[in-house]
Amino acid sequence: MDAGRFSVDVAAVGMDGWPTAEGHVTVDVSADTQTQPVQLKLVPIDQAVCVPAVSKMDRWCQTEAASYGLNLQAIHGTDSDNIWAVGSRSGNVGSIWHWNGFRWRQEKTPGGPATLAAVWASSYDEAWAVGESNNGAVVWHWNANEQRWDDADGPQRLFSASPPLKAIWGSSTNDIWAAGGAKGPASDDLPVWHWDGHHWNKATVEHASSIRDIWGADAKHVWMVGENDTVLQLNGEQWQRPLDVPSNMGRSWSSVWVSPKNDVSLSDGDRQLVTLNEGKWTTDSNMKGDKPTRLRGSCGATGECDLWGIKGPQLVHLEAGGWKNVDEDRAEDGLSGLWALGSSSVWVAGEQGRIWELAPVDNVKRRIDRHSPPGYYIYDLWFDDQNRLWLFGERAWRWDCLLYTSRCV
Repeated sequence: MDAGRFSVDVAAVGMDGWPTAEGHVTVDVSADTQTQPVQLKLVPIDQAVCVPAVSKMDRWCQTEAASYGLNLQAIHGTDSDNIWAVGSRSGNVGSIWHWNGFRWRQEKTPGGPATLAAVWASSYDEAWAVGESNNGAVVWHWNANEQRWDDADGPQRLFSASPPLKAIWGSSTNDIWAAGGAKGPASDDLPVWHWDGHHWNKATVEHASSIRDIWGADAKHVWMVGENDTVLQLNGEQWQRPLDVPSNMGRSWSSVWVSPKNDVSLSDGDRQLVTLNEGKWTTDSNMKGDKPTRLRGSCGATGECDLWGIKGPQLVHLEAGGWKNVDEDRAEDGLSGLWALGSSSVWVAGEQGRIWELAPVDNVKRRIDRHSPPGYYIYDLWFDDQNRLWLFGERAWRWDCLLYTSRCV
């Protein structure tokens, strides 16, 4: 048996195939252990707060009675059973939610004013969230042992005296980069933070403006982009602007994505998308303003990649004829977070606590609502296996052939 600390989520499933209770436990296992007794308390899942979706085991359960004022900025995970979404509630209160495969749960946070902008998960027990608090940086770390998020600032005020952080990316649990606002009289001294598995270390990149996004292929191929045409590439241990990168004429870059083969895509969220492929830069520029504000990609076993983006309230996909809206009839509040688990699973998050996944259902890619905001209007409908019609908004309404029965979700 493998040794180490394991985080275990357990669900009890009823005769109808729906989860009826859930529990979580952290287990320490030694190398010579064959069996490990564990005490686990299962908490009943109130069926009144669970809404069926495409199938009985593919549904979302709203864990809070209301999501008023919840705006999510970023989403990331390690697989379909371990996904984090971060943002803030009204009053700039940091909020973090976790998806364990069948429901969202709001996790304990340090409290206090905070606006979270980015999240990165390296494993089930390792995740970081960054953002802003009182005009300074905030860094929170997932404490798997205590099942809560802790403030990583410490008594030395390591982060709070530094500009706010906007982006985070890592190649492993001991190689994580974070950056955000620049400082100095000209706002061109950029603090860049690196986690080596034990400590956060800060370096300053001169003549670089605030960063909006970070992405990489591995520990040696990492890129950052931001305001005032800032493009930085990791060169050994130094951050430098590549000499051959096309200029954006002083305009800001909004997002970057790097493929496993080190191909690079940069978008300004408006008119320009530039791509580095096999060492050659190409530019796609027009006046339509159709370029995404956020880029993420997914690649298959053959090396072919899909490029996804967010443009306002729409998820978009790069196709032969350009960017195409996905699920165009469902454009809603603004989207901010984007994560491509693979070509068959793309997650987005945004205003009003909305989270949904694009996934194949009956061989057709469809949208699956994973967490929806409250409201007395209807978002979706569904027929169950007993041919009953369900309508979903803040409340779930079921038609029982005589009248609609309301179930608060």
